Amino acid sequence: MASRLNLQDCFTDSPDFRSKVIRIEQSNAGIETTIKSLLKSTRASVAAAQEHSTKTTALAHDLSSMAHHMEDQSSICMSYFI
Repeated sequence: MASRLNLQDCFTDSPDFRSKVIRIEQSNAGIETTIKSLLKSTRASVAAAQEHSTKTTALAHDLSSMAHHMEDQSSICMSYFI
């Protein structure tokens, strides 16, 4: 036995409503893609910042060691003149 079609369902699930749902779903998919891209870029930026920080700390340490070495050398040189 065939079921009857409820005409009220045609209004609640109209073609206009369906097209709006499709547009919203497409918009959400675009937003999701953008967010994933932002997350990827952010992770890459954080990794680059961490590497930069590590290398800058190593450079500061090397410069500090050089400064101490230079102080020792200047003390030795000054002892010859005093």
